[in-house]
Amino acid sequence: MSEFSIINTIKLFLLAIILIFASCEDIINADLDKAPSQLVVDAQINDLSTSQTINLSLSAPYFQDGLTPKAQGAEVSIQDNEGHLVVFQETLPGVYQTNNLLGKPSNTYTLTIKYQGETYWSTATMPRKPVVDSIQYDSEINPRKNTEKRYTFYLYAQEPKGKGDNYKSKAFINNQIQLDNSQDMLRAVTLKDDLLVDGNYIKDNPCFRTTKLNSNDAVTIQFMAVDRDVFSFYFQVASQSQGGLFSPPPANINGNIYNSNVLGKKPLGLFIATPINVFEGTIIADKGTLKKK
Repeated sequence: MSEFSIINTIKLFLLAIILIFASCEDIINADLDKAPSQLVVDAQINDLSTSQTINLSLSAPYFQDGLTPKAQGAEVSIQDNEGHLVVFQETLPGVYQTNNLLGKPSNTYTLTIKYQGETYWSTATMPRKPVVDSIQYDSEINPRKNTEKRYTFYLYAQEPKGKGDNYKSKAFINNQIQLDNSQDMLRAVTLKDDLLVDGNYIKDNPCFRTTKLNSNDAVTIQFMAVDRDVFSFYFQVASQSQGGLFSPPPANINGNIYNSNVLGKKPLGLFIATPINVFEGTIIADKGTLKKK
């Protein structure tokens, strides 16, 4: 899943703690290499006619080189409130997939993972799907750097009546997710709620801005609805990633994955059920409209 890597977030937390300790006169030996591994869950189901994928890995010691360990051999399934049970198959190490599940707004889904003698679970309800008419874009010369062209993408959508809706968008250039950590530009993973726009028609609403586009690049933007817990999780991650050198140390961010055994290993990660609007197009002019997929 993930555009925000749970593993990388954990490592950043540990690094921040090390930097703080390094400024003290006393020497504190943080034995990071002996931290117990935890199951990391990156699970999302949606309403698209595509393979549903769940990624399972293990947290690794901070100074361990190489790839993140994959959680292989798990039993993974999802059951909805209508009684349908779908079993996921491991197609690659740590990657579990199915073609037999199509998410439906308002349905509640229960994820169950059995791994190394532990049973992990989570529930998620798929929010209602917003009606998105189009995503349009234009460009201008970046006022901060006269040699750069900056593209801005705007959302046009009808926000449904009833407060409590939350949204997340993701942007891809040539199938690569874009993560812009600059303070003065919109992030490519954008979070919004309906606090100020409930029931209104949204137009000219920026959802992605970048200077990384070239002619004939392919752009895809996914606009999705998420529940409040997921919104809060991503908001905390985004907020803490903006901290400076003298910011307070980051706090732990709780996901929505649980161990059936309260005394067992605590898992990390997130389970999301989301309806998705997908828009895509090739950049061949200074302004245009992405097509709905």
